Amino acid sequence: MRLLQLDEHAIGLDLWKVFPADGNSVFAIEFRWAMADRSNVSFEEYLEPRGIWLEMHAAPTSEGMSLFFRDIT
Repeated sequence: MRLLQLDEHAIGLDLWKVFPADGNSVFAIEFRWAMADRSNVSFEEYLEPRGIWLEMHAAPTSEGMSLFFRDIT
């Protein structure tokens, strides 16, 4: 959560409100694919507002999606 400058109140919130992204961004495409296909996805992408590269893993769950981020800058 600190990596993205979010506090514990972000847990359980709508992904797009916490992590806004252009609908055509790699983030949006990969997250939508994970939910539609109900499969895990992993990718690397630059997070412009923070100036960092992230390794990202997303896994659909019964309650939504579990996300793991790691700074690989």
